[in-house]
Amino acid sequence: MTPVKDQGSCGSCWAFASVGDMEAQYQINKGNPSTGIDLSEQNVLQCSGGSCSGWYLSNTLDFLENSGTPDEACNPYAATDHPCGTSRCSDYLSRTYKITGWTWISTDTANIKNWLYTHGPVMVWMPVFSDFPWYDANFWQYYFYGHSPSGSYGGHFVVIVGWDDQGSGTSDDYWIARNSWGTSGGDVNSGYGGYFYMTQDPTNGFFGIYQEAAIISDITVAIVFYSTPSSFVSASSPGSTAACGGTFTNGQIGSCSSSFSATANLPSPSTGWQFDHWSWTGGVSCSSSSANPATCSASGGGSLTAVYAAQVTFVTNPSSTASIDWGSCSGPGYGNGQSIFSTSYGSVAACYVPSGYTLSSWSCSGGLACSGWNDPTLVTFNGPGTITLNLKTGSLTNPVSTSLTASASPANPVHGTSFTVSGTLTANGVGLGGEQIVLVFGWTSSIVTVTTQPDGSFSYIATAPATAGSYKIQAFFLGDLGGSTQYLPSTATATINVS
Repeated sequence: MTPVKDQGSCGSCWAFASVGDMEAQYQINKGNPSTGIDLSEQNVLQCSGGSCSGWYLSNTLDFLENSGTPDEACNPYAATDHPCGTSRCSDYLSRTYKITGWTWISTDTANIKNWLYTHGPVMVWMPVFSDFPWYDANFWQYYFYGHSPSGSYGGHFVVIVGWDDQGSGTSDDYWIARNSWGTSGGDVNSGYGGYFYMTQDPTNGFFGIYQEAAIISDITVAIVFYSTPSSFVSASSPGSTAACGGTFTNGQIGSCSSSFSATANLPSPSTGWQFDHWSWTGGVSCSSSSANPATCSASGGGSLTAVYAAQVTFVTNPSSTASIDWGSCSGPGYGNGQSIFSTSYGSVAACYVPSGYTLSSWSCSGGLACSGWNDPTLVTFNGPGTITLNLKTGSLTNPVSTSLTASASPANPVHGTSFTVSGTLTANGVGLGGEQIVLVFGWTSSIVTVTTQPDGSFSYIATAPATAGSYKIQAFFLGDLGGSTQYLPSTATATINVS
């Protein structure tokens, strides 16, 4: 059992009994009495339909099966009624535990003992009378013989965790029950850490135990499923994961038991894709990072990511002994027509260019984007595609002239509203990506720096001045003389007429 809690002055015993049983069942199923699990009763109190005036155990358990509850730190106990979601963490869905089911059980004494022995704790209802808070748990006979209850406080939910049979033919057999009134205060809790004894005699003891008793099945935890590479900018996920009774796309949350199988499904269409490996965080782990399907386990909330590889084909134009490599020419690179499946991308470099040839430009197709003369040059990805190294005879003339354009849309913005400054940086008709453009606005001393995209384009959302009039926006490319190809500076001007 997890540590006993205190429901305070709120009549939320129904929440504490169900959550306490849930925590215990989780540890039993894990075979670990020290998991540290601590779930939120406040979330159950304020979201299941109940209140500090009480609630039904059946409704509570249905809520824990359908919606679940996060950890205590996500929604700490406040011992008062609040609207659902009050003081709850924003990522509660990824921290939620659920039960897979529950059932009423026969309240026959032998049956309850069998469930305790074979399954675990049992939630029960009992009437509470005015003298119960001061009942000394050591002298359990107090409720065994001739006790006439009076001054009822109403119903109370507790959890039976065990029993002790004093001897055959005696009436001194008792249940061991877990309360939710803390571990100090009234005699019923003092010295027993929040537990108390109660007779198994159906004519006394719990009285109402023979009307209501329930047990919980397995516990599930929240797992966030991802598909990567995350650098892909497509609106849809690269793939999906089948696990835990559902199919999940990137960022979706599933409820999984302690052991589950996960299958990575390729994107549709699947041409140019293949599964590469799994990665996981938190309480999730799998027996193999490369197996698909994978056999996984969950000791707590976490994430499982299916990492996919995209096919990249390399082309040298014209075909030659040149090759293309990632980042720098540290290896043999990839020659004309070669292709690989890769999960890591970045910049590419022209390697082993034969004598008499020089770099003309880069071009990409399919799900790849690149352009310009830079060597190496940046490649961005949205799926499988081709990278082409275009060569030409002769040598490149340095420095190279550049051309910069700039425009504003709308050109006649209303004062204080947003508009977009955009343009393109090219050299000999080829876009220059990864270069810095400085924007100077004629109505302020502030300057803005933006970076060109692989095709040489750039854009920036600005705010029109508060005063009407005609204003200039100047764009500057300060040049790039540090690489093997040197680019000269260039400027452009755009005008807005503010109303």
